[in-house]
Amino acid sequence: MIRSRILVAAMVAAIFWSAAVGPSAARAASPPDPLRLVSPAADFVVKIEKPRAIADLVVLLTGKPELEGFRGYRDYIGSTNYQLFRQLVAHFEHKLGHSWPELLDQMAGGGIVLAVKFQSKQPAPVLLVLQGTDPTLTERFFRNLREAVAEEQARQGVIEEYKSESYRGIETFHVGENLYAATLDAALVYSNMPEALHTAIDQHLDPAKPSLLNDKTLGEGQPLVPDNSLAWAWLRLEYAHQSPEVKTVFELPSTFFPSHVFFGGLVDVMRRSPCLVASVHSESGGLALSLCMPRGTNGMHDLVRAHVPPPGQPGALPLLSPEGTLFSSSFYLDPAEFWKQRAVLLPGELLKQFEAGDKQSELPLQGIRFSQLLEFVGTRHRIVVARQDNSGYSFSSDTHYPAFAWVLEPRSPEAFEKAIDKPLTGAAFLAGLQIPLTAIDETYHGVRISGYRFVENDANKARNNGVLFNYSPCRARSGNQYIVSSTLGLMHKLIDALQKESPATPASSNGVTTLQSRLVWGGVSDYLGGIKKQLITQNMLEQGNSPEGAAKEVSLFLNLIDQLGKVESSTRIEPNRYEFNVRFVP
Repeated sequence: MIRSRILVAAMVAAIFWSAAVGPSAARAASPPDPLRLVSPAADFVVKIEKPRAIADLVVLLTGKPELEGFRGYRDYIGSTNYQLFRQLVAHFEHKLGHSWPELLDQMAGGGIVLAVKFQSKQPAPVLLVLQGTDPTLTERFFRNLREAVAEEQARQGVIEEYKSESYRGIETFHVGENLYAATLDAALVYSNMPEALHTAIDQHLDPAKPSLLNDKTLGEGQPLVPDNSLAWAWLRLEYAHQSPEVKTVFELPSTFFPSHVFFGGLVDVMRRSPCLVASVHSESGGLALSLCMPRGTNGMHDLVRAHVPPPGQPGALPLLSPEGTLFSSSFYLDPAEFWKQRAVLLPGELLKQFEAGDKQSELPLQGIRFSQLLEFVGTRHRIVVARQDNSGYSFSSDTHYPAFAWVLEPRSPEAFEKAIDKPLTGAAFLAGLQIPLTAIDETYHGVRISGYRFVENDANKARNNGVLFNYSPCRARSGNQYIVSSTLGLMHKLIDALQKESPATPASSNGVTTLQSRLVWGGVSDYLGGIKKQLITQNMLEQGNSPEGAAKEVSLFLNLIDQLGKVESSTRIEPNRYEFNVRFVP
């Protein structure tokens, strides 16, 4: 019985997937919205608006000839499951007299919806609706699907047929205890529970009956879905607000205080929002994934001011992208706000521990408390990870790592530099007792740089195969920016970039960007190319390839990465909107 259920589910998924991998075609008409069949009690919905556009994407990603160079891909294409899948597609094309691109238009031209109702009692009701355009074809497809399932079960010696019943004059079918289906004109509806299927039939027979389309919370979320969305998901947050396991995340003081420290803006908006909407849409020749909520700075908790600048003040600064950059991020964060509002953030016992630790921090920080240091740190920070062109050492480590740096804008650059100098010097002195160091003290383009190099002796070369020689830690102040870098080479690049930078523009009253980042796949490919020998060895061990085969696969992999372009992300908060975007730019 379990095997037949899995078979039926796999066949349904296979037919859907096969229909979703054809070329684009225009819709002939506007079929009804499949959401009309979903109960207003649903808590989670996924809707594929444009299956054909997603089909083009699937064809693009899976049709690259380079993929045939990978052993895993060849094994998958030659697998029994894949061949059965191809046979199943051919079977339906022959039986229905249409190619699978045409089947997509007629079987799911109105979109595909998956809806779930959360509840403590399991299983949760699930409803799947494929909204077609041709009732006759939908009925033929469903009949042939049942016949194909019966034939496969007979071949395996399993006897568990679709059973026919009737509800309000509509013929329904079920197999086992968790697969129920019916055709409602051009819509094919599946559910794991008979009650959920009956509710969809009620919605179909009584169009005036409220459906999810009339739901107020969905109405708040739908305007957040871009017009060009390929697919989107909607989540009602009421269940999370009331769930004992989840609502503790939103509470203040909080035992989950790191969530407020690192994701305070998101947590606060989720606490106040009725729903969350995620969407996939085309943008600037690529794809974008957006996560939005219909709440923003209006009504925001004071604690979130650590993540959001005061009105009129700029948010995240422009990205720093010197040559060879793999990853760059810029964000607004005021850590001093957390200390000011520690009584709001931390429960009693944790509060006492943090305050005691702050008093004891004077010794390791050379006379300054941790809380005082937070005041100097400032609010705008940037992180850069870049390829190393030249480590500056004559000895080359067997293991290569990229360079990285933290660039911050202190409230008072002079005060911060003075406060941080003693602790860093003390830490270097203690480290030098164990690991021989030489000091760096140079001036580059008018900027004084202080730091350390590791002595190229046998002891340092023996430490983790010479990993120390990836680094030459240093620090410098350039204008109102303070830089802490893992290498002197990256320090030079950042000073050049900062001296060419324009002043930040004030934020508008309509909102502010608090985070932006960029991952450059070409830079990642360059870095991985520097450790190609290690990758080839790893491929041989994990895939069982010959040295020649492993070298070929690694080269193909690096070439594919190089073609991916870049990934950009940003967080923007407005008075009544929170938006996080990830853009995949070819």
